[in-house]
Amino acid sequence: MAANVLVSYDQVYSNANESLAAVACSDGTHGLLTRGFTTFGSLPTFPIIGGAFAIKGYNSPACGTCLGITFNKTTINMIAIDVGGNGIVLSDKAMDILTGGKAVAVGTVNATVVQVASSASSFFILFPQDTIHRNIIVSDVQSEFISTALTPHFRLLNIDSCNVCVIFS
Repeated sequence: MAANVLVSYDQVYSNANESLAAVACSDGTHGLLTRGFTTFGSLPTFPIIGGAFAIKGYNSPACGTCLGITFNKTTINMIAIDVGGNGIVLSDKAMDILTGGKAVAVGTVNATVVQVASSASSFFILFPQDTIHRNIIVSDVQSEFISTALTPHFRLLNIDSCNVCVIFS
C-alpha cells in the first residue's frame, strides 16, 4: 500500500566506510551484519540507503526492506537500514538522485513510498542498480571489478526493484 511520507536526508548514510554496527539493523537475527555485510558501501543499493518508518528500533523484522520512493515522477529503490521516525531519511546522494540534484535546496520533500519485492537470496548476490538510468552504479571497489573484469562480457537483467543481476554471455 502506498503512503505519502516526508523524506529528508542525512550525510552519514553517504559514507561508504561507515560500519553497519552504527545502525538499528546491525546484528541480531534481522541484522545486516549477520547477513555478511559490514559497511554501508557493502550494501547492494549504496548510496540509496537510509532510515525508514518501518524500522522502529534495533533488530527490527523490517531491516533490509526494499522501499520504492517516488517524487516528481522519479523513483528510487532503497534498502532500509535504520530508524526513520515517521518518514524516510536518505543519504544526501540518494536525495540528490530523487530530487534531480536539489537535496540541499529542498531539504525535505513529500514522496510516495511503497514496499517493493526483494528476495532474501538475491539480496546477497546482486550488484547495485541506478534505478533512473538502469545501469550499475560505478563506485568504490565494485566499479574497479566491473570496469576491468566484466566489460564488455555482461548484460544486465532487472531481477527485482532493488537489485540488478550480472548475467555472463
